[in-house]
Amino acid sequence: LTYNFLAAATGAGADGTSLVADTNHDGVVSLGELAVYLDTQTRIMTDQEQQPSIHFASVMQDRALFTEVVQPSQSSATPKPAIFGTGRNANEVLKAGDAWRTAEIAASADYIWDADKGDVLKRNGDVVARRVGDLSALQGVIEKWTTVAAVQPFLSEPRARVRIGPERNGVRYVAGAHVNLEVAPNPVVGSLADGAPAYITVFNLASDGRVQTLYPLEDDGDGRLAAGAILPILTTEVVEPFGTDHVFALITSTRPDTFRNLLRTVNGSRGSGRLVSAVKRELANGGPSANLSVGELFTGPQ
Repeated sequence: LTYNFLAAATGAGADGTSLVADTNHDGVVSLGELAVYLDTQTRIMTDQEQQPSIHFASVMQDRALFTEVVQPSQSSATPKPAIFGTGRNANEVLKAGDAWRTAEIAASADYIWDADKGDVLKRNGDVVARRVGDLSALQGVIEKWTTVAAVQPFLSEPRARVRIGPERNGVRYVAGAHVNLEVAPNPVVGSLADGAPAYITVFNLASDGRVQTLYPLEDDGDGRLAAGAILPILTTEVVEPFGTDHVFALITSTRPDTFRNLLRTVNGSRGSGRLVSAVKRELANGGPSANLSVGELFTGPQ
C-alpha cells in the first residue's frame, strides 16, 4: 500500500506527463482517483489476496490531494526477468532465448522452469504455466508476464473492474469447474454513473501466453457499455492449459478501432508484447472514461 501511494504521487501516467493516478489527466490527483489507484494496484501486486478497505464521504471524492506536483518520474523500460532452469536441456534452451536473463541460482530468479515437468513457477512457488516443453512455449509465457509487468503501473479502475467468480479473489479453479467473467461498476467510487460514453474491450492473456479476444465479438456490436451496467462476458469450464490467466478490460470514451484491429491481428498467437504501447496510447487518449482493469484467473488440475 505504501509503495503504491508513492507511485501515485510520483510515477508518470500513460501519457508521460501527468501523474499515474491522475486518470482524467486534469493535473490534479483527487481523493477518489487515489482511492481507486491504491485499490487496483494493491490487489494486483498481491495476486488478489490483499484488498485495502477505503472509506470516505462521497462529497469528498473530488477533493484535490496533489495540486502542485513535481514533474512525474518517467518509467524505465521493463527489465528482462531472470529465469533459473532445471531438468534435461534446460540450460541449452535458456541460452537460446533472448526474452530473459539466466539466473545462476533459483533464489535470484523471477521464474523457475522445470523442463522435465514442463512447469513454470514464480519465485514464491506458484505454478503459472504447465506443459511448457520447448523454447517457443517458454518465450510465449515469459513474454506474457513481461507484458503484464509493463502495463501494471497504468492499471486503474475509476469506472469498472473485471470480476471473476463465483469464488472469492485468489481461489484456484480446478479442471471442470465453472467460471464466470464479467465487468461491473467499481464499488470503490463513481464507476459508470457519470454518463460519459464507455466503449469496452476485453481480452485474455492465457497462461500459455496466447492472446484471446473476449469482447466485443462479431455479434456484440460496437461494445458500448451502458451507465451502471454489469456486462457478462462469458461462463466457461476450466480446461487446459492450466496456470494463471489475466483478463483485461479496457474502457475508453471513444471506440478504439485501431486497438481492436491490433487485437484481431494477434488473436490466438503468442504476441502479447505488441499490445503494450497500444494499451498506453489508448489510455493516454481515452479521455475521462479511460480505465484498465485486470482479473487473474488461477487454474489447475484436480
